[in-house]
Amino acid sequence: VAELDELAAQYGAVDDDADEAAPLGAAECAQLAGILGTHARDARVCRRAAGILNAVTTRAPHVLDDLAAADPHLELELVSALAHSGATDTGVVADATAMLAKLSAWERTKARLSLREYVEVLNRTALDHIPSQRSPGSQQADAEPPTVVTRCLAILANLAYRAPDVVAIELDCGVQRTLQLALHAHGASDRRLCEVAVFGASCLLADDESGTSEDDASVGTTSTEEAATRRKTAVCACLATDLAAALRRWGLDRDEDSDDDDDDDDDDEARTLFFAKCARCLGAMSIVDACVARLVDAGVVPLVVAGIRQQLERLETDDASAGQGRRASRRRKGATTTLRVAVELLGNLGAIDDDDDDDDDAVGAPAGSPQARATAALLAGGTIEAIHRVLDRFRHADRSSAAGAALLAACFDALCNVAGDARAARAIAADGLCETAAACLDRFEFDGSIRRQVLKLLAVLTYTDGALERLAGGAAVGALVDALAALVAHPPPSRAGGGPTRDDDDDDDADREGLVDVTLALSNLATLPRVADVILKDRTASLRALVGVLDAEDAEVVKFALVALVRLAAAPSGDDDALAVHIAEHATPHLARTAGRFVERDATVLALVLELLGQLAYVPATLRALVGAGGVGVVLDALARDNDDAELVVKAVATLDALVSADVEYAAVVAGRGGEALLQRHSEAADAAIKRAADAALLSLEASLARQETNRTTRAALVARLGLEGD
Repeated sequence: VAELDELAAQYGAVDDDADEAAPLGAAECAQLAGILGTHARDARVCRRAAGILNAVTTRAPHVLDDLAAADPHLELELVSALAHSGATDTGVVADATAMLAKLSAWERTKARLSLREYVEVLNRTALDHIPSQRSPGSQQADAEPPTVVTRCLAILANLAYRAPDVVAIELDCGVQRTLQLALHAHGASDRRLCEVAVFGASCLLADDESGTSEDDASVGTTSTEEAATRRKTAVCACLATDLAAALRRWGLDRDEDSDDDDDDDDDDEARTLFFAKCARCLGAMSIVDACVARLVDAGVVPLVVAGIRQQLERLETDDASAGQGRRASRRRKGATTTLRVAVELLGNLGAIDDDDDDDDDAVGAPAGSPQARATAALLAGGTIEAIHRVLDRFRHADRSSAAGAALLAACFDALCNVAGDARAARAIAADGLCETAAACLDRFEFDGSIRRQVLKLLAVLTYTDGALERLAGGAAVGALVDALAALVAHPPPSRAGGGPTRDDDDDDDADREGLVDVTLALSNLATLPRVADVILKDRTASLRALVGVLDAEDAEVVKFALVALVRLAAAPSGDDDALAVHIAEHATPHLARTAGRFVERDATVLALVLELLGQLAYVPATLRALVGAGGVGVVLDALARDNDDAELVVKAVATLDALVSADVEYAAVVAGRGGEALLQRHSEAADAAIKRAADAALLSLEASLARQETNRTTRAALVARLGLEGD
C-alpha cells in the first residue's frame, strides 16, 4: 500500500500536457494489473492500483493499447476487481469501468471480454449502482450522476454490437431488464445514459448481418425468424414504455419553462440525433406484430408525429432565414434522415396484420383487435396529416436528391401499410393523398423506388370504395396508364442483353412488382364507368399498354391485365360498344399467344382469356376481329385438352355458342375445324353444367348450319330459274 501511495504521488506530479510524460510503461502497468488479480479482495490495494492504471492510460492512451497486447489476462484482472468491489468501492469501479469501456471498443480485445462470466459481473455492477437496486452497504449517494451505470451499459452495448452470440448471453443475463431499471431511475435526468441505453437496446434488437443464425437456427429459417421474434418481443416488453419516455424527454423540443442551459442550436441538433436513434430503435421493435400493441400503448404514435412536425418546422425556419454553409446543410440532411426514420416507424406500426381479418376488408379490422387499435392510434395521432406535410415539403424539392427520394419512397410505403385498413384508406383519400400520389408518379417517373411505392399505394387504395371513387375522378388513371406504358416499353437491364447481375435481378423484381400493382389498380378501377370513358378517350395509348402486358411471362401480371380488359369490355361506354371493338382489335391477336403460353402452366390465365373472348363474342361488331385473329382456334384448343376445370370448359363452350349463333360463316368455321365433334364429346360429360352448355351449343351450331344449307338451296333454285346455270 505504501509503495502504491508513493507511486501515485509520483504520477500525480506529472504534467497533464506532456504526451511522453507517463512514468510507467506497459511492463510496469502489467505488474499493477496483476496486483488487481492477486489482491482482488483487498479494497485498499485494488483502489490504489486501479487508480494508478486509469490515470496512466488516460494520460497516455497508447499505454493501454500496449498493455492489452502484453497482458492476455488484463480483462480478467479488471473484471475480478469489479466482482469483489463493485457494490461497495466506487473508486475501484470507476477506474476499472473506465478502462474496460476503452477495451470493449477495440475489436482485438472485445472478444476476450465477451465471456458470460464477464457479462454477468458487468451487469451486476450496473444493477448495484442503480438506486432502486443497490445492495445493502453501498456508500454511493443517490444524487450523484450515474457514471458507473452508464459505463457498464456502454461496455455491454459495445460487446453486443454485431455479435449475436453475445446478444444471446446478455439476454440470458437479463441486460434488457437492467436497461429498463436504468432508464426508469435516470432517464429523466441524464441524457448520456439514455443515449447509451438506446444504443444497447438497438444492439440487442439488431438482426444477425453475418449470415449466421440465432441459437436454434440449425433447425431452419423458420426457427431463426421465430427466435428473432421472441428476442425482439422480450426486449420490447421491458423497454417500450421507458424508451417512449426518453424520446419525449430528450428527442422533442424543450418546454418553455425548461431549465436546460444548452445552446439552442446545439441542443436542437442533439435532440434531432437522439430522436432519430430512438425512433430507429423503436422501429426495430415495430417490425414484430406482437410489439406493435405495446408501442401503441406506450404512446409512441403522438410522440413520433410531434417529432415529425418539429423537424418540418426547423426546416421551414432554416428556409426563412436562408441558412447557408456546412452547418445549415448538415441540419437539413439530419432532418431529412430523421424524418425518414420516423415515417418508417409509423409505417411499421400500420403494417400489423390480423390473421382473422380476411372478411373485414370493407369495414376495417374488428374493434379491439391489434390492427384496429394501431389504426385508431395512427389516425387519432395525426399520422396521415403529418406524412402529407412531409410529402408536400419534399415532392417539389430537387429531384436529384437521394435523401429526399428515399424519404418520399418511405412516405408512400408507410401510407400503403396504413391503408391496409379500410378506415385508414378512406382517410388517406379524404386528405387528398390520391392526387398527391398521382402527381408524384408523374414527377418522379424516372425514380424506380418512388414509382414502385406509389403504385403499391394506389393498388391498395383501389380496394376501398371511397378511395376508388377518388382515384377514378382524378388524374390517377392517366398516371397509371403512363406508368404501365413505361414499364412495358422499357424492360429491365437483364432482359436487354448481357448476363444478369444482382442489380439486374433487383431491377427485374422491382419492375415485376410494379407491373403487378399497376395492372391490379387498373383492373379494380375498370369496374367504374368513368374509367372506361377515360380509356376510350385515349384508347390507343391506354389499350396498347394493357395489351402489351399480355405478352409478359408473369402469370399474375397477365391475369390482372385480362381482368381489366374483361371489365372494360363489359363496361358501358359513351359510343355504343366502341371500347369493346377497340379491345377486340388490339387484344385478340395477342390472346392466342397468351393462351398457348399458359395453357399448361396456369389454368386461370386460360379461363380469363376465354372469359374475355366470351365477353367480346356477345358484341356483334367485334366478331370479325375475333374470328380473323384466331379466336376460334383458342377456344377449340381449350376444349380439345383434357381439363378437370368445369367452369373453364363451360366458358369455352359458351363462347363457341355465341360465335356460331351470330353468323352462319362463323358456324362453318367452327364446324370445319372439328368443333361439332368436340361439342358432341362434351355433351356426354358427367358434369351437368358442361352437358347443358354443350347441348345448347350443338343446337345453335346445327341451326346455323341448317340456315347456311337453306341459303345455298335457295340460291341454287334462283340461279336455275333465271337460266344462269352457265354462270
